Amino acid sequence: MPTRVLVVDGGADNRTVFADALTYHGYQVVTARDGMDALAKLEKNEIDIITTDLRLPVLSGWEMVQMLQSDARFKDIPVIAVTASSGVADEAKAIRLGVVEFLPKPCEPKEVIDRIQRVMERKRRI
Repeated sequence: MPTRVLVVDGGADNRTVFADALTYHGYQVVTARDGMDALAKLEKNEIDIITTDLRLPVLSGWEMVQMLQSDARFKDIPVIAVTASSGVADEAKAIRLGVVEFLPKPCEPKEVIDRIQRVMERKRRI
């Protein structure tokens, strides 16, 4: 069974680039344009890992991560921040909220794939 990834990004181009690269590498991909859309997709799809920007319209990635952590159905889904919020303080806050990896934009899809693989390997060992 392929790893199921939810890609959350406010930019249509970013969603497409990451989704295409992940699909090419054998991942099953669902995309969302903001935090609210992501929560709706989580209700309808079984997801193994989430990549998200933290700067999102409607419901920010920050708020979405907090909501995921407080919901027993979703709190064990690892979240990787792939974000333009790239300061040290932003990274520390993201980790405190429950993000397992922090990757500043711009980044290559290969970097995202490497992080996903690393997180999923850790998750399998637990």
